[in-house]
Amino acid sequence: MPKEGLSPNLHSQVVTDCTNLMPLKEWSVHGMKSLTCIKIDGGCSKLKVFPQGVLPNTLTSLRISNLPNLINLGEGLHSLLSLKKLKIKHCENLKLMPKEGLPLNLQSLFITGCESILPSTEWGLHGMKSLAHFMITGGCSTMELFPERGLLPDSLISLCISRLPDLKYLVNGLQHLTSLKKLEIDCCKKLELIQAKGLPVSLSSLRIRKCSLLALRCEKDGGEDWPKISYISDLQID
Repeated sequence: MPKEGLSPNLHSQVVTDCTNLMPLKEWSVHGMKSLTCIKIDGGCSKLKVFPQGVLPNTLTSLRISNLPNLINLGEGLHSLLSLKKLKIKHCENLKLMPKEGLPLNLQSLFITGCESILPSTEWGLHGMKSLAHFMITGGCSTMELFPERGLLPDSLISLCISRLPDLKYLVNGLQHLTSLKKLEIDCCKKLELIQAKGLPVSLSSLRIRKCSLLALRCEKDGGEDWPKISYISDLQID
């Protein structure tokens, strides 16, 4: 990065496959009051813990992807009160979210291909009253139940779970999501059961793809779980 720093009027910054780039704490972006979007895709091979205090409070969108050595998101994200969208992709060794939780005003959280991570109430999602969209795709190789009780906030409007190889049961933690409109379940081959209380009555769209065991239970003619989903107006099972 330039020694004199980047332009203070910069709105968006994209960094892709810069293996030898200086550490994040030396980017000098913290004081850039116009910067709203940062994308880091690849490179940063020495980055194991996301450093604290390096990102500006004006940030509304952050995308972190293809950082193979990243283990811990650190404690710096919690203070980003303007952050609305967080995407984390293909950080296969990422295990730890901030102990203080994620930013409280986050509206969208997308986690894709992070093999070592497991959703937990320690993320603080339940207290995030603005969170409307949550997607988790790939990884979570030991997770058999979803969601953990108290994991998700009742503000959630859309939920996507995909390519979770050991997921077997959708449990009653979904029932309290009284704002949920759209649920997508894709490529969860061991998923076989929607537990007794079923899905939220607010749900208007359900997509089930490549989940053969669950698809059998959701068949209109004789499927054991059909009564739990029959009220949904937009229903697609492939």
